[in-house]
Amino acid sequence: MKPNRCTKRVTKAAATTFRSSLFLAFPFLSLTLLPTRASGTENSLPVLEREQMKEDLEELDRELRFWHAGMFRYTSESEWTELLEETKQSLPESADLRGFFCRLARLVGQVHCGHTAVRPPNALLTHLADSRSHLPLRVRFRNRRCFVLEDGSPEALIPPGSELLAIAGHPLAEVLEQMMEIVPGDGMIEMGKIRTLESRFGMLHPLIMGPADKYLVRFRLPSGETQEHSLTGTANLDMFEEHPPRPKLSLEIDDRRSLGILEIRTFGGGAKTQEYDYEEFLAYAFTTLEEREVEHLILDLRGNSGGEDMYGALLVSYLSPEPFGYFSRIEVTDDYVGEGDIVDGPNGSRLVTNHPGCDLQYPSDPYFLGDVYLLIDGGTFSTAADVATVAHHLGLVTTVGEETGGGYDGNTSGIMRSHRLRHSNLPVGIPRYMYVTANEGHEYEGRGVIPHHPVSPSISDVLEQRDPAMARAMELIDEGSAR
Repeated sequence: MKPNRCTKRVTKAAATTFRSSLFLAFPFLSLTLLPTRASGTENSLPVLEREQMKEDLEELDRELRFWHAGMFRYTSESEWTELLEETKQSLPESADLRGFFCRLARLVGQVHCGHTAVRPPNALLTHLADSRSHLPLRVRFRNRRCFVLEDGSPEALIPPGSELLAIAGHPLAEVLEQMMEIVPGDGMIEMGKIRTLESRFGMLHPLIMGPADKYLVRFRLPSGETQEHSLTGTANLDMFEEHPPRPKLSLEIDDRRSLGILEIRTFGGGAKTQEYDYEEFLAYAFTTLEEREVEHLILDLRGNSGGEDMYGALLVSYLSPEPFGYFSRIEVTDDYVGEGDIVDGPNGSRLVTNHPGCDLQYPSDPYFLGDVYLLIDGGTFSTAADVATVAHHLGLVTTVGEETGGGYDGNTSGIMRSHRLRHSNLPVGIPRYMYVTANEGHEYEGRGVIPHHPVSPSISDVLEQRDPAMARAMELIDEGSAR
């Protein structure tokens, strides 16, 4: 067998091309970055004048054009210029930091890049934490309807399974629309944004819609009765965390079904078990599958928001019996300077030539010979979406679940630039490598991987901890059905 180039150590530019997860690229969603409540903090925000906001918008435009390799992947240059001018024309005489952040984030969202984001500065995050204004609700969306999983307020008046109808006088449709405009996402994919909103809804609501001490909430009980109650805001961020946290890497064997269930929750630096790091774990997992003569594999990448490029290529190498392409090419801007070997490409492009993901990849030993059922959802992003895309394109898997949050085309990520705007001090994360997946001629421009078997959990599934996507994969195995 030819050597496995997927396991070759990444050097030079590739060594730093860690695919930021959506939460890292859009870090105001990360719980760990929010400050704790500081007693005596002044509950006021800096105010920006119109000319200052305009200058920051122009500075943002220059930075994006200079560094963002995928700037005009989904939005044309003329469309962007028009959006920028509309934003400048709509600026008020003055606005506080939260108001300007929302305007800026809404504009950046039009780039349609899930790795490009504006992060609120600490002054704004501290303000929200100090004012105890987080909305104390965990929610789940279903067909753009919002249902309560937990009311964490002291009142605890909203039963699980209730549908939210309005918050602070704003209909849920309006709330969702405004939040969706600000949360970044790849292409035209909606499911990725929905899953992001679910995980941080209580934190995002005051940031986007405005903070309050109490929120008047109108909701419909599971019985159909409509009620309205006032909920006290909270500073407790713990309720938004996953409890208990699931292992990053795991393998289970069901001998009765001749089935392996391989779950990979991250391709990042935390991809390890107590005994193995990522590469060692994959070798152990696929050796175990071969030794146990397992015929079916369920590979679960739901909620995996990404990580290192070549971790993804390595996983695909355990599924493919033939050499395969992973990235077709990686582009940078005309003005790009920095790490990597850069050459001029066709049609005026500039290409990174020393990234191993652009090389031909070879099967790993032992690669899996049986049927593979890949579980995906809106949280399958970045490197995880690359894996799903390449495996889907090569016909290596039967996909079950929801459309991925990451794009079928590839994404713009890799080497990231962090820039703070002069007047607002708002940090902007700008990715500098535009990855093009090795799947030219596909039919999914601007979309993610569309599953062969669409399955999305109902609210009762979530509340009763049922897993319909896993159940569907089990059914396909039991029925002997495949594509």
